[in-house]
Amino acid sequence: EVMTTIYLTKKISSKLNKYLLEKIISIIKEKDNSKIDYFQIFEVNNNQLINSQEKPEKSEKYNLAYKFKEKIKIWAIKSEEETKKYWTIMFPEEY
Repeated sequence: EVMTTIYLTKKISSKLNKYLLEKIISIIKEKDNSKIDYFQIFEVNNNQLINSQEKPEKSEKYNLAYKFKEKIKIWAIKSEEETKKYWTIMFPEEY
C-alpha cells in the first residue's frame, strides 16, 4: 500500500478557508483507493461542496457547515510515480 501524500500550493495554504481545505482533503483520502479520476474538481456554492470528475463522469454533493458568499473552484490532480503517489490541491489559475 503506497502512502498518499497531499501537497498544497502556496496560494491554497494561504488563501483557502481551512475548514474547506480539511473537507476536500478528507474527501480525497476517503476516495483515493477507489477508482477515481486523477483530476478532481471541487466547487463551492453557498453551503454545498460539489465534487466532480470527467472520466467516468460523476458528481457528488456535500453539505457544508457554513455558507460561502463567493463561488470557489479548486482542483486536485493526482500524480503517480513508481514508489509514491501524490495529490496536488490548487486553484485552477495556478495550473
